[in-house]
Amino acid sequence: MTMNELTEPWDADPLAVRLSRIQDPPVSTNLLARVLSQTPVRNQRVTHRPPAALIAVAGLVALLVVLLAATPAGAFVGRAVLPPGLQQLFGLVSGAPQKLNRPGPNDCAIYPGSPNTTITTTVKNGVAITHETRTCSNGQTVSSDGFRMPEMSPQAAQQLVSFRIQTAAWLPSDLQLAAVGMLPKAPDFTTYENQAVVKYRPRGASSTATTGVLSIDERPGVPMNGPAVPSSAAQTVQINGQPAVYVQGSYESNPGQSPTWNPNADVEELSWQADGLTFLLTADGLGLSRSDLIRIAESIH
Repeated sequence: MTMNELTEPWDADPLAVRLSRIQDPPVSTNLLARVLSQTPVRNQRVTHRPPAALIAVAGLVALLVVLLAATPAGAFVGRAVLPPGLQQLFGLVSGAPQKLNRPGPNDCAIYPGSPNTTITTTVKNGVAITHETRTCSNGQTVSSDGFRMPEMSPQAAQQLVSFRIQTAAWLPSDLQLAAVGMLPKAPDFTTYENQAVVKYRPRGASSTATTGVLSIDERPGVPMNGPAVPSSAAQTVQINGQPAVYVQGSYESNPGQSPTWNPNADVEELSWQADGLTFLLTADGLGLSRSDLIRIAESIH
């Protein structure tokens, strides 16, 4: 789902490509649809990351695979079984490899420079959508839709979800509540997923800033995917006495190279469950510590 304005789904989610290559046993459509989207991938030669609010939806026409980067769970259609070595940890998925293979010319996937790919842009319900379609050498068709997650006021977002949106009572002094991101449902984009992403930015920061953002992804129940991280990166912590998982790091790569996990990257994630919701707290480019994220999480109500 990852380029300055639009993120290529297979480029930003190379682990999904690896899953799609598994032949024996074949990976199920539901698994590809709901596992390991929203994998953060940094490009060291780009001055900023792709927007965290960017959505990418990839569909293999024969399989109708849907990857929702910012959901990240997409539709809750029963519980899939993760492949061996992968484990759901609240809103995170543990067990990803340290290095992710990138798709190439022989992979039936859309990526920067992929052959036989057509691009069109349309606007639906105020959302600008970039649609890409590729016909592969085996006759299979792959398509993707990319768009930015619309942002709105907390009051407006509250009317669109079934749960009470929660906010943080404690924040680092330079951060303030900016907006709530909502995920429109394809293909008509007139309704929304039952999920909210509460966003905090430094005072005076642009609404299109791609780093220096704190977000709280909130949704009912237990997701079946999320940011994919190596097992070694997941640390067990507690939020108000309840179990949680903390991760620091991100996949990074130079153009054309396979992303490799960097445990020192300034990207921190904390995930837990409370009040029937799964929370995923993400800090990008803010220089926050593990104790900072725990303090923020414990103040959410």
